Amino acid sequence: MRNFSIVALSLFVSLGALAEPRRPNSFIVFISNPEYEWTNNGSHANAGFGLGLQHAFTPQWSLELSATHQRDRSRYTISDSNGNIIASGTITSNTNPIDLIGRYHFAGAGSWKPYMGLGVSHTNSHDARTFGVLNGGVLWQLRQALGIRFDGKLLAGGKPGYINRLNASAGLAWRW
Repeated sequence: MRNFSIVALSLFVSLGALAEPRRPNSFIVFISNPEYEWTNNGSHANAGFGLGLQHAFTPQWSLELSATHQRDRSRYTISDSNGNIIASGTITSNTNPIDLIGRYHFAGAGSWKPYMGLGVSHTNSHDARTFGVLNGGVLWQLRQALGIRFDGKLLAGGKPGYINRLNASAGLAWRW
């Protein structure tokens, strides 16, 4: 019985060594809400940027902390009681959301790895606000340690007009 236990243990260890190494941590660099605008005053491109750290507790469950710097724009128009436009313009606001999101990664052997998540977002701008977040996206795994990620976040709850309710991002994810 002892010989069988030693053989079984040796086989278990050797098969574990041949398996794909587990890389539970990821570092993500991304751009968020890219936009291009063309008006009579000229054209203008804008996008936020951010960094994230993710830890996978199991192949299906992970937790991510990310921080973004973005410039949100809102247009406004002021009209009189007859509907004549008195003034119009654009309000620009720099925001720095910090998100903490728990995610469920759907099982799959392919290179496309979809996920969904829930979390919170704390936004620092004119006034500090915290929102619930519904999250979803997909990671396209190019190599064992490198992938391209497409992500979307929907903010829940009341929000001021200068903060986008829907945020989209794309970036590189490096697993280690």
